[in-house]
Amino acid sequence: MDLVVKVVNYIRSSATNHRQFLELLKEIEGTEFKDLLFFTNVRWLSHGKVLERFVSLLNPIRNFLQEKEMLINFSEIENKEWQCDLIFLTDITLHINELNLKLQGKGKLICDLAQYIREFVSKLKLFVTQLKDYDFTHFDNMEKYKEDTNFNIQRYVGWLQKLQEKFEERFIDVEKFRPAFQLMQDPFHFDITNSELSKDIANLLSLDRRDFEADMLLLQSQINYSRNDESILMMWTRLLKSNEFVVLNSAIAKLLSMFGTTWKVPTFHEKYNKFKKKTCMTSIEIAAINVRTISEDWRLEDSKSCKRGQAVIED
Repeated sequence: MDLVVKVVNYIRSSATNHRQFLELLKEIEGTEFKDLLFFTNVRWLSHGKVLERFVSLLNPIRNFLQEKEMLINFSEIENKEWQCDLIFLTDITLHINELNLKLQGKGKLICDLAQYIREFVSKLKLFVTQLKDYDFTHFDNMEKYKEDTNFNIQRYVGWLQKLQEKFEERFIDVEKFRPAFQLMQDPFHFDITNSELSKDIANLLSLDRRDFEADMLLLQSQINYSRNDESILMMWTRLLKSNEFVVLNSAIAKLLSMFGTTWKVPTFHEKYNKFKKKTCMTSIEIAAINVRTISEDWRLEDSKSCKRGQAVIED
Protein backbone atom coordinates (compact mmCIF):
# COMPACT_ATOMS: atom_id res chain seq x y z
CA MET A 1 0.00 0.00 0.00
CA ASP A 2 2.88 2.38 0.74
CA LEU A 3 4.25 2.14 -2.79
CA VAL A 4 0.79 2.68 -4.26
CA VAL A 5 0.36 5.84 -2.19
CA LYS A 6 3.80 7.15 -3.22
CA VAL A 7 3.10 6.60 -6.92
CA VAL A 8 -0.35 8.19 -6.71
CA ASN A 9 1.06 11.18 -4.82
CA TYR A 10 3.85 11.60 -7.39
CA ILE A 11 1.37 11.71 -10.26
CA ARG A 12 -1.36 13.76 -8.62
CA SER A 13 0.58 16.20 -6.44
CA SER A 14 2.16 17.85 -9.48
CA ALA A 15 -0.22 19.67 -11.80
CA THR A 16 2.06 18.99 -14.78
CA ASN A 17 2.40 15.28 -14.05
CA HIS A 18 -1.32 14.95 -13.47
CA ARG A 19 -2.22 16.70 -16.73
CA GLN A 20 0.25 14.59 -18.71
CA PHE A 21 -1.04 11.40 -17.12
CA LEU A 22 -4.64 12.29 -18.01
CA GLU A 23 -3.58 12.96 -21.60
CA LEU A 24 -1.93 9.54 -21.69
CA LEU A 25 -5.14 7.87 -20.48
CA LYS A 26 -7.17 9.65 -23.17
CA GLU A 27 -4.98 8.00 -25.81
CA ILE A 28 -5.72 4.52 -24.44
CA GLU A 29 -8.99 3.01 -25.65
CA GLY A 30 -11.13 0.92 -23.31
CA THR A 31 -9.72 2.34 -20.09
CA GLU A 32 -12.31 1.84 -17.35
CA PHE A 33 -11.03 4.66 -15.12
CA LYS A 34 -9.91 8.07 -16.36
CA ASP A 35 -7.89 9.15 -13.33
CA LEU A 36 -6.28 8.02 -10.07
CA LEU A 37 -7.70 8.77 -6.64
CA PHE A 38 -5.84 10.34 -3.75
CA PHE A 39 -5.49 8.05 -0.75
CA THR A 40 -7.20 9.22 2.45
CA ASN A 41 -5.88 7.34 5.46
CA VAL A 42 -8.76 8.33 7.75
CA ARG A 43 -11.34 6.74 5.45
CA TRP A 44 -11.13 2.96 5.28
CA LEU A 45 -13.18 2.81 2.06
CA SER A 46 -10.42 4.82 0.39
CA HIS A 47 -8.14 1.76 0.48
CA GLY A 48 -10.29 -0.32 -1.85
CA LYS A 49 -11.12 2.49 -4.27
CA VAL A 50 -7.49 3.58 -4.64
CA LEU A 51 -6.27 0.00 -5.12
CA GLU A 52 -9.01 -0.83 -7.62
CA ARG A 53 -8.09 2.10 -9.86
CA PHE A 54 -4.37 1.52 -9.46
CA VAL A 55 -4.63 -2.11 -10.59
CA SER A 56 -6.86 -1.18 -13.52
CA LEU A 57 -4.36 1.50 -14.63
CA LEU A 58 -1.21 -0.44 -13.76
CA ASN A 59 0.16 -0.59 -17.33
CA PRO A 60 -0.48 3.11 -18.10
CA ILE A 61 1.11 4.02 -14.76
CA ARG A 62 4.19 1.96 -15.54
CA ASN A 63 4.47 3.51 -19.02
CA PHE A 64 4.06 7.01 -17.62
CA LEU A 65 6.78 6.50 -14.99
CA GLN A 66 9.06 5.12 -17.69
CA GLU A 67 8.51 8.17 -19.88
CA LYS A 68 9.30 10.44 -16.93
CA GLU A 69 12.40 8.35 -16.16
CA MET A 70 11.04 7.77 -12.67
CA LEU A 71 10.53 4.02 -12.89
CA ILE A 72 13.85 3.44 -11.15
CA ASN A 73 12.47 5.23 -8.07
CA PHE A 74 9.50 2.87 -8.00
CA SER A 75 11.29 -0.25 -9.22
CA GLU A 76 9.12 -2.57 -7.13
CA ILE A 77 6.24 -1.88 -9.49
CA GLU A 78 8.06 -4.06 -12.05
CA ASN A 79 8.24 -6.98 -9.61
CA LYS A 80 5.82 -9.72 -10.72
CA GLU A 81 5.42 -11.05 -7.19
CA TRP A 82 4.54 -7.57 -5.94
CA GLN A 83 1.97 -7.20 -8.73
CA CYS A 84 0.36 -10.52 -7.75
CA ASP A 85 0.17 -9.47 -4.11
CA LEU A 86 -1.32 -6.13 -5.15
CA ILE A 87 -4.04 -7.81 -7.20
CA PHE A 88 -4.96 -10.14 -4.33
CA LEU A 89 -4.91 -7.26 -1.84
CA THR A 90 -7.23 -5.26 -4.08
CA ASP A 91 -9.82 -8.04 -4.29
CA ILE A 92 -9.89 -8.85 -0.58
CA THR A 93 -9.95 -5.15 0.34
CA LEU A 94 -13.02 -4.65 -1.86
CA HIS A 95 -14.75 -7.47 0.05
CA ILE A 96 -13.87 -5.78 3.35
CA ASN A 97 -15.20 -2.49 1.93
CA GLU A 98 -18.49 -4.25 1.20
CA LEU A 99 -18.68 -5.42 4.82
CA ASN A 100 -17.78 -1.92 6.04
CA LEU A 101 -20.69 -0.41 4.11
CA LYS A 102 -23.12 -2.98 5.49
CA LEU A 103 -22.15 -2.02 9.03
CA GLN A 104 -23.00 1.63 8.41
CA GLY A 105 -26.30 3.42 8.03
CA LYS A 106 -29.57 3.86 9.85
CA GLY A 107 -31.70 1.21 11.48
CA LYS A 108 -28.91 -1.32 12.03
CA LEU A 109 -29.42 -3.28 15.24
CA ILE A 110 -26.68 -5.18 17.03
CA CYS A 111 -28.15 -8.49 15.85
CA ASP A 112 -27.92 -7.31 12.23
CA LEU A 113 -24.29 -6.27 12.63
CA ALA A 114 -23.38 -9.58 14.26
CA GLN A 115 -25.03 -11.39 11.36
CA TYR A 116 -22.96 -9.43 8.83
CA ILE A 117 -19.77 -10.37 10.71
CA ARG A 118 -20.68 -14.08 10.76
CA GLU A 119 -21.53 -13.89 7.07
CA PHE A 120 -18.12 -12.40 6.29
CA VAL A 121 -16.27 -15.05 8.31
CA SER A 122 -18.20 -17.71 6.37
CA LYS A 123 -17.16 -15.97 3.14
CA LEU A 124 -13.52 -16.18 4.17
CA LYS A 125 -13.89 -19.93 4.72
CA LEU A 126 -15.44 -20.23 1.26
CA PHE A 127 -12.65 -18.15 -0.28
CA VAL A 128 -10.01 -20.43 1.26
CA THR A 129 -11.68 -23.53 -0.16
CA GLN A 130 -12.10 -22.02 -3.62
CA LEU A 131 -8.60 -20.53 -3.86
CA LYS A 132 -7.10 -23.93 -3.04
CA ASP A 133 -8.83 -25.16 -6.22
CA TYR A 134 -7.68 -22.07 -8.19
CA ASP A 135 -11.28 -20.91 -8.34
CA PHE A 136 -11.38 -17.08 -8.58
CA THR A 137 -15.17 -16.68 -8.62
CA HIS A 138 -15.10 -14.04 -5.89
CA PHE A 139 -11.80 -12.46 -6.93
CA ASP A 140 -12.51 -10.42 -10.04
CA ASN A 141 -9.04 -8.97 -10.55
CA MET A 142 -7.32 -12.31 -10.00
CA GLU A 143 -9.71 -13.85 -12.52
CA LYS A 144 -8.91 -11.05 -14.98
CA TYR A 145 -5.13 -11.50 -14.77
CA LYS A 146 -4.87 -15.25 -14.10
CA GLU A 147 -3.66 -16.07 -17.62
CA ASP A 148 -0.67 -13.72 -17.40
CA THR A 149 0.12 -14.06 -13.71
CA ASN A 150 1.50 -16.81 -11.51
CA PHE A 151 -0.29 -16.34 -8.20
CA ASN A 152 1.18 -17.77 -5.00
CA ILE A 153 -2.06 -19.41 -3.94
CA GLN A 154 -0.66 -21.05 -0.81
CA ARG A 155 0.45 -17.69 0.56
CA TYR A 156 -2.91 -16.08 -0.11
CA VAL A 157 -4.72 -19.00 1.51
CA GLY A 158 -2.55 -18.47 4.58
CA TRP A 159 -3.36 -14.76 4.64
CA LEU A 160 -7.09 -15.48 4.39
CA GLN A 161 -6.89 -17.99 7.23
CA LYS A 162 -5.09 -15.44 9.40
CA LEU A 163 -7.73 -12.84 8.54
CA GLN A 164 -10.44 -15.31 9.51
CA GLU A 165 -8.71 -16.02 12.83
CA LYS A 166 -8.40 -12.29 13.53
CA PHE A 167 -12.10 -11.73 12.90
CA GLU A 168 -13.11 -14.67 15.09
CA GLU A 169 -10.77 -13.49 17.84
CA ARG A 170 -11.89 -9.86 17.60
CA PHE A 171 -15.61 -10.68 17.73
CA ILE A 172 -15.54 -13.61 20.14
CA ASP A 173 -17.62 -11.67 22.67
CA VAL A 174 -20.24 -10.90 20.03
CA GLU A 175 -20.51 -14.60 19.20
CA LYS A 176 -21.31 -15.34 22.86
CA PHE A 177 -24.48 -13.27 22.43
CA ARG A 178 -25.65 -15.27 19.42
CA PRO A 179 -28.51 -17.01 21.33
CA ALA A 180 -29.75 -13.60 22.51
CA PHE A 181 -29.60 -12.24 18.96
CA GLN A 182 -31.60 -15.23 17.70
CA LEU A 183 -34.26 -14.44 20.30
CA MET A 184 -34.20 -10.80 19.24
CA GLN A 185 -34.67 -11.61 15.55
CA ASP A 186 -37.48 -14.15 15.89
CA PRO A 187 -38.96 -14.65 19.37
CA PHE A 188 -42.01 -16.50 18.03
CA HIS A 189 -39.96 -19.46 16.77
CA PHE A 190 -37.35 -19.42 19.50
CA ASP A 191 -36.99 -22.85 21.12
CA ILE A 192 -37.69 -21.99 24.75
CA THR A 193 -37.83 -25.71 25.59
CA ASN A 194 -34.08 -25.88 24.99
CA SER A 195 -32.86 -25.62 28.58
CA GLU A 196 -29.24 -24.81 27.71
CA LEU A 197 -30.30 -22.03 25.35
CA SER A 198 -32.65 -20.53 27.91
CA LYS A 199 -29.99 -20.75 30.60
CA ASP A 200 -27.39 -19.04 28.39
CA ILE A 201 -29.67 -16.09 27.65
CA ALA A 202 -30.64 -15.68 31.29
CA ASN A 203 -26.97 -15.61 32.28
CA LEU A 204 -25.94 -13.27 29.45
CA LEU A 205 -28.62 -10.69 30.21
CA SER A 206 -28.78 -11.18 34.00
CA LEU A 207 -32.41 -12.31 33.96
CA ASP A 208 -34.50 -14.39 36.30
CA ARG A 209 -34.69 -17.54 34.23
CA ARG A 210 -38.08 -18.65 35.53
CA ASP A 211 -39.74 -15.30 34.78
CA PHE A 212 -38.00 -15.08 31.39
CA GLU A 213 -39.26 -18.51 30.33
CA ALA A 214 -42.76 -17.64 31.57
CA ASP A 215 -42.78 -14.46 29.45
CA MET A 216 -41.58 -16.37 26.38
CA LEU A 217 -44.24 -19.05 26.73
CA LEU A 218 -46.90 -16.37 27.14
CA LEU A 219 -45.69 -14.48 24.07
CA GLN A 220 -45.52 -17.55 21.84
CA SER A 221 -49.01 -18.66 22.89
CA GLN A 222 -50.66 -15.42 21.77
CA ILE A 223 -51.39 -15.31 18.05
CA ASN A 224 -52.15 -11.56 18.04
CA TYR A 225 -48.48 -10.85 18.85
CA SER A 226 -47.11 -12.39 15.64
CA ARG A 227 -44.44 -10.40 13.80
CA ASN A 228 -46.19 -10.18 10.43
CA ASP A 229 -44.11 -8.08 8.01
CA GLU A 230 -42.73 -5.69 10.60
CA SER A 231 -39.06 -4.90 10.99
CA ILE A 232 -37.37 -6.21 14.12
CA LEU A 233 -37.26 -2.70 15.60
CA MET A 234 -40.94 -2.01 14.89
CA MET A 235 -41.97 -5.39 16.29
CA TRP A 236 -40.17 -4.82 19.59
CA THR A 237 -41.32 -1.20 19.76
CA ARG A 238 -44.87 -2.55 19.74
CA LEU A 239 -44.14 -5.32 22.23
CA LEU A 240 -42.29 -3.01 24.60
CA LYS A 241 -45.48 -0.99 25.00
CA SER A 242 -47.15 -4.03 26.53
CA ASN A 243 -46.93 -4.59 30.26
CA GLU A 244 -47.44 -8.33 29.92
CA PHE A 245 -43.79 -9.28 29.32
CA VAL A 246 -41.85 -7.42 32.00
CA VAL A 247 -38.69 -9.57 32.10
CA LEU A 248 -38.62 -10.20 28.35
CA ASN A 249 -39.03 -6.50 27.62
CA SER A 250 -36.19 -5.71 30.01
CA ALA A 251 -33.94 -8.16 28.15
CA ILE A 252 -34.80 -6.77 24.73
CA ALA A 253 -34.38 -3.18 25.91
CA LYS A 254 -30.80 -4.05 26.85
CA LEU A 255 -30.16 -5.50 23.39
CA LEU A 256 -31.80 -2.60 21.55
CA SER A 257 -29.66 -0.14 23.47
CA MET A 258 -26.44 -1.73 22.23
CA PHE A 259 -24.94 0.57 19.61
CA GLY A 260 -22.82 -1.76 17.53
CA THR A 261 -21.29 0.97 15.40
CA THR A 262 -19.70 4.37 16.02
CA TRP A 263 -20.86 5.93 12.74
CA LYS A 264 -23.25 8.16 14.73
CA VAL A 265 -20.27 9.92 16.31
CA PRO A 266 -18.85 11.45 13.10
CA THR A 267 -22.43 12.17 11.97
CA PHE A 268 -23.01 14.25 15.09
CA HIS A 269 -19.67 16.05 14.81
CA GLU A 270 -20.32 16.82 11.16
CA LYS A 271 -23.60 18.52 12.04
CA TYR A 272 -22.07 20.22 15.06
CA ASN A 273 -19.13 21.65 13.10
CA LYS A 274 -21.47 22.81 10.35
CA PHE A 275 -23.70 24.87 12.61
CA LYS A 276 -21.39 26.05 15.39
CA LYS A 277 -19.80 28.59 13.02
CA LYS A 278 -23.18 30.03 12.03
CA THR A 279 -24.58 30.60 15.48
CA CYS A 280 -23.62 30.69 19.15
CA MET A 281 -25.20 27.49 20.39
CA THR A 282 -25.89 26.82 24.02
CA SER A 283 -25.14 23.47 25.64
CA ILE A 284 -28.87 22.71 25.52
CA GLU A 285 -28.96 23.26 21.76
CA ILE A 286 -25.89 21.08 21.26
CA ALA A 287 -27.57 18.32 23.26
CA ALA A 288 -30.71 18.80 21.16
CA ILE A 289 -28.76 18.26 17.93
CA ASN A 290 -27.35 15.09 19.45
CA VAL A 291 -30.86 13.87 20.26
CA ARG A 292 -32.00 14.71 16.74
CA THR A 293 -29.12 12.74 15.26
CA ILE A 294 -30.03 9.66 17.28
CA SER A 295 -33.78 10.13 16.80
CA GLU A 296 -33.53 9.25 13.12
CA ASP A 297 -33.23 5.66 14.29
CA TRP A 298 -35.06 5.71 17.59
CA ARG A 299 -38.29 7.56 16.77
CA LEU A 300 -37.94 10.43 19.21
CA GLU A 301 -39.23 12.99 16.71
CA ASP A 302 -42.01 14.18 18.99
CA SER A 303 -39.79 14.97 21.96
CA LYS A 304 -39.16 18.62 22.86
CA SER A 305 -35.38 18.16 22.70
CA CYS A 306 -35.66 16.65 19.24
CA LYS A 307 -37.82 19.49 17.93
CA ARG A 308 -35.40 22.02 19.38
CA GLY A 309 -32.50 20.26 17.66
CA GLN A 310 -34.36 20.21 14.34
CA ALA A 311 -35.05 23.93 14.67
CA VAL A 312 -31.33 24.63 15.18
CA ILE A 313 -30.44 22.53 12.13
CA GLU A 314 -33.04 24.23 9.91
CA ASP A 315 -31.98 27.72 11.02
